[in-house]
Amino acid sequence: MVLFVTSNTGKLSEAQAHLQPIEVEQLKLDLDEPRGSLEEIAMAKALQAYREVGKALFVEDSGFFIESLGGFPGAYSAHVLKHLSLSDVVALIDKKEKEGATRAAYFKAVVAYIDDSGIRLFKGRVDGFVAKDVRGEGGFGYDPIFIPKGYEETFAENEGLKRNMSHRYRALIALKSFMLKESPS
Repeated sequence: MVLFVTSNTGKLSEAQAHLQPIEVEQLKLDLDEPRGSLEEIAMAKALQAYREVGKALFVEDSGFFIESLGGFPGAYSAHVLKHLSLSDVVALIDKKEKEGATRAAYFKAVVAYIDDSGIRLFKGRVDGFVAKDVRGEGGFGYDPIFIPKGYEETFAENEGLKRNMSHRYRALIALKSFMLKESPS
């Protein structure tokens, strides 16, 4: 069993599905939100949580990076959605596209796992582009505007696609591989 420090039920469901047969239990903590890269944020939050509970746990931090906007919103993706709608984000990209920029974007996730042996990072990334409109009812966050490279549907239109190739999926599978290798047989 491993603790996942999150209040996001969507992230919890993904972790429980991807880490099977490892049991994942949610732990809600009010952690400080440091500034920095995804790696710095994940490590700081994992250390903070570990100091509080003293048990093996992991945190996940992710971001949506739009290349024509210099990586915006990046590590501040959740905060930005409190102030801009997905339609607002699409409009920003439409303007940049008219100026010759691409719609290229990517999701990146960093999982920080900590136990008495220290902290380890596991990363995942999926490239794609920003859709021309908000599409789909599934997922959360930027899923309705993100189309992975080689596909035509947004993650929100095809949750199975997201489940099997997302940034979080890739980071969690790396964590799972590590945990299964480390556990005594």
